[in-house]
Amino acid sequence: CDLLCQAFKNLFPPEQIKERLSDRDMEAIPIQSVAYATLGVFTSKYYFRDDDDIVMAEGEPDLGASVKQQLLDMADGDKADPNSLMVSIDKWTEWLIRSYDESHKNAERFFERLYDEYDVNKDNILDFSEFCNVIKVVDADKREEDILQMYNDALEVTGEGDNISAEAFVHVALANHLPCMKQAPQQEKAGVPTES
Repeated sequence: CDLLCQAFKNLFPPEQIKERLSDRDMEAIPIQSVAYATLGVFTSKYYFRDDDDIVMAEGEPDLGASVKQQLLDMADGDKADPNSLMVSIDKWTEWLIRSYDESHKNAERFFERLYDEYDVNKDNILDFSEFCNVIKVVDADKREEDILQMYNDALEVTGEGDNISAEAFVHVALANHLPCMKQAPQQEKAGVPTES
């Protein structure tokens, strides 16, 4: 799973991952390292983050309070001494997988609702214009050629015609790791007005 590879890359130098994971003496990791690795995973393209997973602190992403509490709940050691807290690597990876599964299900529901919202004529299919609009609302910087490729991929999943089914849209949105949140409407860029 790409998610776990990303997690271990955040914990160990890539050339040491296999050696470190096979070392049975290293069954726990300092909570600070686990928090850093978790932040790296939650901000990577492999994770579909929820609104409460990541918060902005002084302009930088940080783990949300509920995530920090979950990590603390996994830790062993003197809770009064944060430097003594250790997290079992097995517990943490199991928690990461559960968190990923939950985030994936939430992303599916988000994209299903988005599909319904942007199916303007409510015919249960997205035409090219509707498809472009829904992609731009979650990723305003997505290049036109990438949107066209995504549209063609979705047509292949749909299997017939030149319109996109809900299942195909959700599949392509997840496969391309589109953000699971609407972006604020863009302001005019370089004198070019945006569509309303």
